[in-house]
Amino acid sequence: MKIKNGKVIANEIVDEFKTTKVIQIDLKTKRAEVDIGSDGQVPFLSLFPSESSVHLDKNAKSDFTFISFPEYSGWNILMAEVRKYSLYVVFTRDTFVG
Repeated sequence: MKIKNGKVIANEIVDEFKTTKVIQIDLKTKRAEVDIGSDGQVPFLSLFPSESSVHLDKNAKSDFTFISFPEYSGWNILMAEVRKYSLYVVFTRDTFVG
């Protein structure tokens, strides 16, 4: 990484994937919505269809697909985003205060 500071000053790299993780999950459904949460220890997310979703399971009993991440117990989901057929999830051990 090379930094050329302007008015906003950026410091050096603080983390090289020791306290952050990024995963990608392949989806059969194209275009979905996502909500993130935690039970206080284990992070989870819910996927649900949008008006533009395609390749949905018409026989499913629930609109929501629930994914928990017990292997990331103690971590937080910083963000999750669906792009076409992929779900990207960013985990962090730190709590960011903004």
